Amino acid sequence: MERCNGILAEIAGSSEVIVGLSRLFDASENREATVPRSVDPSEEGPTPRPLDLTQWVLIYNARMKSKATVFGALGFGLLVGYVIYTSMTLAEVSCEVCLEFRGRRECRSAAASNAVTAQSAATDLACVFLAGGMTDSIACGNTPPASVKCSRR
Repeated sequence: MERCNGILAEIAGSSEVIVGLSRLFDASENREATVPRSVDPSEEGPTPRPLDLTQWVLIYNARMKSKATVFGALGFGLLVGYVIYTSMTLAEVSCEVCLEFRGRRECRSAAASNAVTAQSAATDLACVFLAGGMTDSIACGNTPPASVKCSRR
């Protein structure tokens, strides 16, 4: 806050403007709008003083930041919802594949949009637990499954 006041003091060169701007900074943090007032001895009571360009810019920026935050959060929420919705609707077929490789047996299931893709994904998952390197992974992937059970969701 003091840094902003120092910079604005250099620009404006008036302590009265700085007091008004610091009120605007405080108001944007508290969400209460206060208009700086000047006291004219010829009139009764304080009268509102028109805002200068710097004050309008500060008010505009404070309002735009809050709107940008709301729209950003709303957009992010819609994106997450879309990703979850599309990932749930794409899996129409579920397959469970059991593989026997080098004397060990492993069963894994996967879901996809068609049976071929679901069976391939389940085979790859089972091979992760059965194979011990790249050569074994390729050999395991080429091994015909011991059993395959596919069903529509």
